[in-house]
Amino acid sequence: MVIYDEQLVSPGRITSRKHISIPASGTAIKELDSREVANIVILGAVVEITRIIGKDSLISAIKEDVPARFKDLNLRAVEIGSRLAKEAG
Repeated sequence: MVIYDEQLVSPGRITSRKHISIPASGTAIKELDSREVANIVILGAVVEITRIIGKDSLISAIKEDVPARFKDLNLRAVEIGSRLAKEAG
């Protein structure tokens, strides 16, 4: 499986893998006014799609480890990533 930011990556023609494009950068700018959290948007999408860890675990890690001034922004980015993953199918 290849999960990528559709504005930054063109995954090529690897047909043996499922491709899931997530508009992380554009959505981060549009909804959060911050391109810097596009990586957290992608992380939220990856967690939603793969279930590699629980979403609650990711949220707890952000609450515990992210500096206070970035906490809310990162939490919102996770939620957006989760939503975008659901929309991507």
